[in-house]
Formats: sequence, C-alpha cells, structure tokens
Amino acid sequence: PESQVLDGQFLIIRKNKLACYLYIPNAKFRPGFDVFHLDIWYEGKNIFIDSGSYSYNAGDLTNNFKSVKAHNSVQFGTHEPMPKISRFLNAEWIMPDIVSKPYEDDGFTKWTCSYTDHMGNNHKRSIQVSELLLKIIDEVDTKEKAVLRFHIQNGVRKIENNSFSFSNGTIHFDGVHEVKIGFADHSLFYMHKEVHEVLESTFAGNKIVTEIRLDKN
Repeated sequence: PESQVLDGQFLIIRKNKLACYLYIPNAKFRPGFDVFHLDIWYEGKNIFIDSGSYSYNAGDLTNNFKSVKAHNSVQFGTHEPMPKISRFLNAEWIMPDIVSKPYEDDGFTKWTCSYTDHMGNNHKRSIQVSELLLKIIDEVDTKEKAVLRFHIQNGVRKIENNSFSFSNGTIHFDGVHEVKIGFADHSLFYMHKEVHEVLESTFAGNKIVTEIRLDKN
C-alpha cells in the first residue's frame, strides 16, 4: 500500500520515487529520543537522514547520536524528550495525545499526530505528501525555546533568508525566527562517522511550515 502505520509506531508513505518514514512515539519497549523523526528517501537514496548509532558505549558521542537533536524533529530547550534512567532506559514515556490514520486528499497523503511531554511541552506534527512535494506543519505549545532540525545528506546552499537548495531539490520555511546551516555526524557503520549538513530553525511563533520540493528527473 502507498501508506500505512506498522505496529502503531511507524508511519510509511510512498509516492512513486518518494518514500517517507516517521516514528510515532507509541513504543511498548525502550522508547528513544527520536520522537516524530522523519526519514525521507528519493529515488532509492536517503536524503533526509538520522544519525545512526555509531557506538553503544562511547560516552558523550553515544549520547549525541541518540539525542533528539540528531533527528528530524523539534527539541524543546536543551534537554531530551524524556529523562534518562540508564544507558538504555528512559522515564516518563511519551505517548501520543491524538494520532490520525493516513488518508488521501486532493492528490496528497495526509497524517497528523501530537504528544505532550512530562514538562508540559506539546508538539503536533502534520505531514502532506505528493510525488514531488512534502509539506510538514509543526505546531508547538511551550514556554521553552523550540528548535526544528532537518539533517540533510549533502549539498545544502542558501538561496534566500528562509529558502535553501540541496542535491535533490529545495526546502523553504515559514514561521521561523532564523535558520542556520550547521554540521553534525551520522554513522552508517559501527564506530564510523561522517559529516553532513543540518538546518536549525527557531520558531517565531507557535508554528513552522516546511515545504520540500523535489527535482523531477
């Protein structure tokens, strides 16, 4: 099928050469910090990525690779979505407040979900996917600074204030205070890491709308 939710935790949307995979915070065992992480694949290549694992026992490096900031999602303040108990266990598990089933509307597959963490921060993410266009709506209710990140495999260049090009298309943000190009590490193999670009957007209000347009080859 073009779209489905597996095990209540993984949203999958496919449109021709485009595939989107999103983690729904509804884990039954050892939930991680990758809440609402969105992986984007185009023409068989992973273009919007997560960090990978690198190592399970490398101190701060391990923590950085597991962090919410290493994923394509929103971070509140400078802390993780859940307090850490031990290397593999977290407390105050996040569960969804609302979660829709994916549905078709005017050529787009649409889906919405929200959660509230133990500190009262609320994040609602809605996505709309067609063959060459993704619209991601992130709405927050928080007293903390909120940062939206997208980790991109390569080729990020600034076009204008809130628009950027990358190797497979363009990305534009509405509702941002500022957008910065940074760098982060990802790991394709254990104990091996590579550098990629990351776009960090701070909220001007309570909503950022991100439009990703892919090049038609």
